[in-house]
Amino acid sequence: MTGFIMKIIAMGLMLIDHIGVCTNCLPLRIIGRPAFPVFAFMLAIGAMMSRNKWRYLLRIGICAILSEVPYDLLIRHTVWDMRSQNVCFTLIFGILLIFALQRIFREREAKKKLLFGLILAAGLGLVTLLEMTVFYTDYGLSGVLMILFMGLAVELERNRALLMKLPNPAAIRTFAAAVGIMVLCFFHQGYEWFALFALIPIFFFNRKRGYKSQAFQLGSYFFYPLHMLILDLIFVIPYF
Repeated sequence: MTGFIMKIIAMGLMLIDHIGVCTNCLPLRIIGRPAFPVFAFMLAIGAMMSRNKWRYLLRIGICAILSEVPYDLLIRHTVWDMRSQNVCFTLIFGILLIFALQRIFREREAKKKLLFGLILAAGLGLVTLLEMTVFYTDYGLSGVLMILFMGLAVELERNRALLMKLPNPAAIRTFAAAVGIMVLCFFHQGYEWFALFALIPIFFFNRKRGYKSQAFQLGSYFFYPLHMLILDLIFVIPYF
């Protein structure tokens, strides 16, 4: 299963989930649960492969800003609500931590590994503080932790020699991803446990990009605010 197919699956599941939000349809919410873990996994892959990590982060930041009003309309039925921020802010926190995690794996000197380990620990503490006091991002701290585990899944597969050269890299990444998803489910309970079905495409991901197009790449970034805006126009604004 290529990265292109993974993104199509994630976008489709997200659309189903948000239609479920608009229609208060529990079966659609259940079907959509794997969307966030699949997106988080693909973003971890992107963070690893990106040549310009800060430009990669900037794109997500732009998406976060563009998504906030459509998100508040969809979820809170108001134009602006500081008590809740969209999931792109959660992704930003998670990706910043993944950057530190990557340096731990890739630095050769023990002192530098220790330095970035301390940076990761301090960053996680700061994110925890922000999530408890200033930011109230979608999925909150549990979402950030799951993203971090997705980054760990990617790095463990890339450095599987560290794990006694286990023969099945897919099993390594799937196990780490499973731990991250279970952390998410533990905090949210209920039908969030259906997010574990995200492990199926994660296991079958073949590490190939698949169809390559700049238009699709940009579209996959901005699908999030655009589809919410369309749903707002259909389900929210006419009754606002």
